[in-house]
Amino acid sequence: MRREMRDEAEAFALVIETSLLDAHQAVEWARDLMATGAGSVDDLVDIAGAIRPHPLDAVAMLRRLPGTSDPVRLFRIVLRHAADLLRAQPDAWPRVTRALEQIALRVDLPEELAEPCRRLDDERALAEQGSYGDIDDVHAELLAFLELHAEP
Repeated sequence: MRREMRDEAEAFALVIETSLLDAHQAVEWARDLMATGAGSVDDLVDIAGAIRPHPLDAVAMLRRLPGTSDPVRLFRIVLRHAADLLRAQPDAWPRVTRALEQIALRVDLPEELAEPCRRLDDERALAEQGSYGDIDDVHAELLAFLELHAEP
């Protein structure tokens, strides 16, 4: 399995675990790879054949795919998924900041990527409580971070 596919699979596992995306998007990804011949049938058959997998089952199937991931690249893929979600559902940004913080705590990332993810969720929570900061500013900072770091 190509490293790019392994990175995509691990990124899907992370966004499913943190409830950022549903498992069906990973199933569609695997089906597309099989249909185009870009991925091995043996590697992808479990996830591609899932009808309505439980999120934890989908994560397990994705993690059974062979190979290792590049933490920075897979995190940039996670950021792409987050940006796509925000384009489709602009009001999902609190869910995005929570998920990014959880993922940044679990993935070995350079501080330039991890620190904003940890900070943005805290800033969002404080702004929502009216304790500190402005919600619009935090939202704008999240969008700028995604624009700068998400994989195209």
